[in-house]
Amino acid sequence: PTQPTVSALSAHSHRLPYTDRCNGSVDEVDVQHPKHLGIDPMTEGWTPHSLPILVTSDLIQLRSGALMTADNMMALILVAADERRQFMKHAFLALKVSGISGDYVEFGSWGGQSLKAAYELTQLICPERQLWAFDSFLGERPASVYEIDSRPGLEQYVNTGPSGVDAFRDACEKEGVPRDAFTAVDGYFDQTLPHIGTDGPPRDIALAYVDCNLYTSAVTVLEFLEPRLKHGMIVAFDDYWVYSATHVSGERLALHEFLREHPEWTFVPYQEIHHVGVSYVVEDSGALSRR
Repeated sequence: PTQPTVSALSAHSHRLPYTDRCNGSVDEVDVQHPKHLGIDPMTEGWTPHSLPILVTSDLIQLRSGALMTADNMMALILVAADERRQFMKHAFLALKVSGISGDYVEFGSWGGQSLKAAYELTQLICPERQLWAFDSFLGERPASVYEIDSRPGLEQYVNTGPSGVDAFRDACEKEGVPRDAFTAVDGYFDQTLPHIGTDGPPRDIALAYVDCNLYTSAVTVLEFLEPRLKHGMIVAFDDYWVYSATHVSGERLALHEFLREHPEWTFVPYQEIHHVGVSYVVEDSGALSRR
């Protein structure tokens, strides 16, 4: 990238040496915390100017030319949003090429950014797919309810994002996602998913995006998906590598236990999503042996 413009100093910024990797020049740049750049990934949507174009061990440069420090969770969230969008583009293209029918269904919608990416990409690649958003839209239940759900590194972000399903729809609409472009199902997973049963919609799923963080929630989601699994679909886990410091936990543990109980399905690694997210293509475990 070209040398970024040095903006005026503010009370929320500091000067930091920056080396342009194209020409080796060194200058001081104004580095700000992302929330003071008008970017709040907890409550607001991304714009084309908020996606990162340069990531180093110290800095993230946004498309607007602004820079911010890379030593905070906000910075990681900005990078993850861009990487998540790239994953979805590849996934929807792969599903289209392979002729896999079905909807996009996400379990955990938070601030609506994954839904926004799915909407924009399906409009371009596969507009026939329906979009579903399952969430309480009230934030997570307190992690202390279940010891196995403890994740100290993420607990500061509990109960963030739009409050209530109507606020979620408003936030999505402001970001260009029409209210009638998706179906929102509000409520905690263990209160909503069992009532849908094995035959209720959505029945045909091409891409399931599991972003519920907690082990107990992931278990409920996988129980819901079990009668809906099919050969060729993609199942993605946004927080697969979010561990506790003492044991395997979260979505990884839930999937490990699920596959142990359901050997008829093989989850073949597909693509990484970002620093803690992974995805799988579902295969009939006997498909290769029958060839």
